[in-house]
Amino acid sequence: MSYWYPDFTDRDEVRAAHGRGTGVAVVLAFLLLFQAGATYLFGSIVARSGLIEFSIWDVAGTIAAAVFALVVAWQFSVGKGAFSGALLLVVVTLGVVLLAIAGEFRGLVIGAILLVGLLHAVRAAFALRASPEEGFE
Repeated sequence: MSYWYPDFTDRDEVRAAHGRGTGVAVVLAFLLLFQAGATYLFGSIVARSGLIEFSIWDVAGTIAAAVFALVVAWQFSVGKGAFSGALLLVVVTLGVVLLAIAGEFRGLVIGAILLVGLLHAVRAAFALRASPEEGFE
């Protein structure tokens, strides 16, 4: 069982990769909620000084993304999540690409680890969707 590239010839490997998708989505939601809290806390404190302009819409968008990640985690936990997981994968990929462009290497490593886990969970969800009851080989 490998996190970086699981072998999908065994049904247990597919289920394990699919189950890890729940954990990856929950960790992503936690990180997004932490980011929203930090943005709200520091944004409201620094905005009083007049150095930056605080926008509650940034916090609301981050909370919405965290709620979507929790919905995807729930769908992975009940054995589904192929299409919603793929949408979350696209969003996380876009975030990782933007972090790479901005040069934020600390966030890039965390994002890449989450991206790999989410990629394999989506692969597993599509594999389970393609053959829900049959064995793999």
